[in-house]
Amino acid sequence: RRAAVRTPFACTWGALVVLAGDDTAATEKAQRFRAHPGAVTGGPERVAAALDGYAAAGADWVILGPVDSSDPQNATRLGEQIAPALRRLATTRRGG
Repeated sequence: RRAAVRTPFACTWGALVVLAGDDTAATEKAQRFRAHPGAVTGGPERVAAALDGYAAAGADWVILGPVDSSDPQNATRLGEQIAPALRRLATTRRGG
C-alpha cells in the first residue's frame, strides 16, 4: 500500500479455492480435482479464516476461483456461509 502511486489504490489478492461443507469434504474434493497445493481449501470457517489473513494484511478485495466452478453450491457457500464468517472475523479483529 505504501508504494502505491495512484489514489485511490485497491489492494487485491486472488487464488484458487476448494469449498465444501466441512474441511474433510474439501480435502477430499481437492484430491479429486487435483487442486494446486496452494489452493485455499476447507469448509466455511477455515476458508474465512484464510481470507481474513489477507484482509488483515491489507487486501481490499479477494478474487476466488473455485476449482469446480460449474458447481452452483460454491456461490451459495460464499454468500451464505463464508461472507458472514469473514465479517465476524473482521469485527473481532477490529475489537468490535
